[in-house]
Amino acid sequence: MKGYGVMVKRLKFIGILLATLLVAEPALAQYKPRVNAPRILLKRQLPNIVKPPLASLGMNIKPSQAAAIALSLYPDAKVVKVKLRADGVYAVTLRTDSSVEKVFVSGEDGSIL
Repeated sequence: MKGYGVMVKRLKFIGILLATLLVAEPALAQYKPRVNAPRILLKRQLPNIVKPPLASLGMNIKPSQAAAIALSLYPDAKVVKVKLRADGVYAVTLRTDSSVEKVFVSGEDGSIL
């Protein structure tokens, strides 16, 4: 008789599960996604950034060229950052095995300062 009680419990569980599915299915069918999402959730469109050519700023070398010039001082180093300062000088940060070095390269002629 023990097996009979377990079978009745399982049948009750299956019956409750089926009744729940029958009730929930029409509710799910009526679901409509929100078309008008709040503005916070919409992806923001950023304006296009126009960068002037380096030649118009009095710069004759590119940041990659400044990095190559700085690497000539420290051939085993890796370039961490290249930044153009307001005075037209590139500040190139290099990382070697034992230290971090900063090299300043002229933006006009590529000379090391």
